[in-house]
Amino acid sequence: MLVHARRWVRLAGRSRIGARSEDDVRRALAPLESEGWRLRHSLPNRERGDIDSVAIAPTGIAFAIETKTKTFDARHLASVRDMAAWLYRRRRRWCHRGALPVLCVVRATGVERVQDGVLIVSVDRVGTSLRAAAATSQRPAFLAADTATRR
Repeated sequence: MLVHARRWVRLAGRSRIGARSEDDVRRALAPLESEGWRLRHSLPNRERGDIDSVAIAPTGIAFAIETKTKTFDARHLASVRDMAAWLYRRRRRWCHRGALPVLCVVRATGVERVQDGVLIVSVDRVGTSLRAAAATSQRPAFLAADTATRR
């Protein structure tokens, strides 16, 4: 019985940390709204739970954003790629120019790179990175091949 109680306390602590991290990402994304972006949070996805955040640029590109506090692995990258593909299939009117996968790491700074077709950014760079990716007149090359195979 005590073992189960400890497990539930640990899980509750992890959930609390995850919720704080998602709040940090929401705060980092909030300034985009004044620039004409639309934001959605905790978007239900029947296939995979929910998408932590969706940022929809005025240019018609959407970003499916998965929040991680410190660490991630290949499973998380695959999951956020699937979320972006689902968003593009199911919410095409939001993202008629494409949906890009983003993994935002909250307890990191200065991170901005592409790995396995996913834009990985730290919370301090998420707004800048999304603005840059959305400003392109074409879909960013790092995702073009991946999305084409999913249609």
